[in-house]
Formats: sequence, C-alpha cells, structure tokens
Amino acid sequence: MNTIFTFIELAGLAIIISAGFWLGSPSTTNYFEMPDKMSESSESSLLLMIGAIFGGAGLIFFAYYGFENIVNIADETKNPVNVIPKALLISIAVTTAFYILIAITTSALVGWKALSLSEAPLSLAAEKAFGEKGVFILSLIALFATSNTALMMLISGSRIIYGISKDQSFPKPLAAIHKSRETPWVAIIIVMVSTMTIVACSSGDITTIASISVFGIFLVYSIVNLSLVWFRFKNPSYKRPFTSPIRIGRFPVLAGMGLITSIVMLFQFDINITFGGFLVLLSIAILSIVLIKIKK
Repeated sequence: MNTIFTFIELAGLAIIISAGFWLGSPSTTNYFEMPDKMSESSESSLLLMIGAIFGGAGLIFFAYYGFENIVNIADETKNPVNVIPKALLISIAVTTAFYILIAITTSALVGWKALSLSEAPLSLAAEKAFGEKGVFILSLIALFATSNTALMMLISGSRIIYGISKDQSFPKPLAAIHKSRETPWVAIIIVMVSTMTIVACSSGDITTIASISVFGIFLVYSIVNLSLVWFRFKNPSYKRPFTSPIRIGRFPVLAGMGLITSIVMLFQFDINITFGGFLVLLSIAILSIVLIKIKK
C-alpha cells in the first residue's frame, strides 16, 4: 500500500510539473525575486533574508522527515547492509529533484506572491492549470499522501518499539508477533493510539504538529551525528559494514556538518514549538523509564 500510494503521489506531482512547464512561463520567471523589505541593500534586510531562509528550511524539513524510517525496516529487508544505504541516497535524490521541479513550475505558473498567500499552494496551481477539476483531483491525491504518511509512521514507529522490546529493554509483550500476519500488532496499536492522542490534543493544527515533529527530529539528528563522531574516536578499529565518507583523520566531516546544521536549525523555532517539542520528548522519556521499570 505504501508503494502504490507513493506512485499515486508522484503521478499528481508529475501532472503539476508538466502543467507548469507547458502552461507557465519558466524561462521568464525571476526565481531570485524577493519581498520589498528584503530587496533593500541594508543590514536589516540581510538579517530578514537569512531569517526567512532558515525559518522556511525548518518547516520544509518536515518533507524530509521519514527517510530514516527506511532503516527501521532493515530487519524485513533482504541484504540490508547493501540495500539500505542505496535506498536512502536514491530516495533523497529523487525526492529532492521533485521538490525543486515543483518549486520552479508552481512559481512559473502562478508566481511566488500568490503561492505565499495561499493556504493550499498546490491546489492553487492545479486550479490555475486545470480549473476546479484539477483542484478535485489534487485533493484526492492529497488524501492518499496523508494516508501514506500515517501508514509509514505506523510501520516505522511500531518497528522501533518492537526492536527495543525484542532487545529486552521494554516489556516482552510489546514485541508480540501476530500468528498469521507476522507483524508486531501490539506495538502497532500503541503507536496508533499515541498518534490519535497527539492529533486530538493539538486540535488538528497541522503546522504545529509538523513544527514539533521537525524540532524533535532535529534533536534526534543532533544526537545521531554526535554519536557517530564519538564512536569514531572511541572505537576506531570496529569493523563497519558502511562508513560515512570524507574524513579528516578520524573526524567524519559529513557527521560534523550534520551536527552543526541540526543544532542551528533547533534555534529557528519559536518558544511555543520549542516548549512543545521538549514536552513531547520528556513524555516519551518518562514513558520509556516506566516501561523499563516494569520490565525489571
């Protein structure tokens, strides 16, 4: 279902891209045009520009939230040592290409000002290209996209809980496998209920949910990159099936860049999102401690 829904999403994006190139004006669009306040050559306008770029990057990173889930299904993958790294790089490359093409074509089709004022930019582009029928088709595809994201999170989240429980850190019942479907059904139900609770408590504000999720993932990425650097120095002789390329001595350059970037991005959120992110992570930490205590 994940694979089928993904191809449906890609088909919808391909339609928008084609419409932008065919009906828009990509060759004459000024892609470097900025709001008037940022166009002025002054220190304040430069700070506004930098703030806008980092603020936008912080939210758009939600679109890249999920690639690490490929790793979470390594136990269900044939030859994961070779397949998983390739899958990560290929999926990031393909997705990035689609995002760039969407940004170019929608700007060429309706302009960045109209896109910035719209609550549904892609629907606006579809309406410009195909009228009301285009909006209906894109809305239908968006339902597949939302369902696909929820399904992916259920799969990856349940596998994380299953893996921790299988390693005997959490109570063993959480690693229970369904007899016929061979899936971690208890973990799936826990992730489902947790997700529904978070959505209900946030009153369905997707921007807040996305921002808190991105804050959490940046914090996780900071820890992961720091762990990689630390492990390189602490255990340099360990036989690694995959090694992060580019290094200075023992220091992994890409992990260092990832650590710095993640920390910088953590400071791009307002105080409410930061508080909400830490509150969610604190809740997870407390729940984990309780489960470990129950296990013991």
